[in-house]
Amino acid sequence: MSSKPLNSSSTNQQTIIVGARDSNLSKAQFLEVQELIKVHYPSIELKPLFIKTTGDCDRSTSLKNLEKTNFFTKELDELLEKGSVHITINSAKDLPEPLSNKLSIIATTKGLDSRDALVFRQGESLKSLTSPRIATSSQRRELNL
Repeated sequence: MSSKPLNSSSTNQQTIIVGARDSNLSKAQFLEVQELIKVHYPSIELKPLFIKTTGDCDRSTSLKNLEKTNFFTKELDELLEKGSVHITINSAKDLPEPLSNKLSIIATTKGLDSRDALVFRQGESLKSLTSPRIATSSQRRELNL
């Protein structure tokens, strides 16, 4: 983890710079962590640094055969290692395996909503489809189907 000290003000307010992806899911995860921190540590303020990662910008690489790389975390990992941010927030599914020995998972959250959604056109259902095609880039979802 970074050795960069937390910023403190005269009111004992600490600011933690948090690196996260600039996606709706990541922003929701940041808010979830922010609320949990606020409940237990009211003097700590989380300040987000939202960025686009390789995975956000590369729309041509298939995720299906990508394995567990740092495709969605590389730039965040680099910010953390340089000390530009104190922590990062990532989806567990986006973490590389193995995790760099310079980094560690310090906490996990319950998550706000773990359900997936199956969306149909109005008037259709799974039974009404004669030859359904379901698109997913997730091996976990493919196995579930």
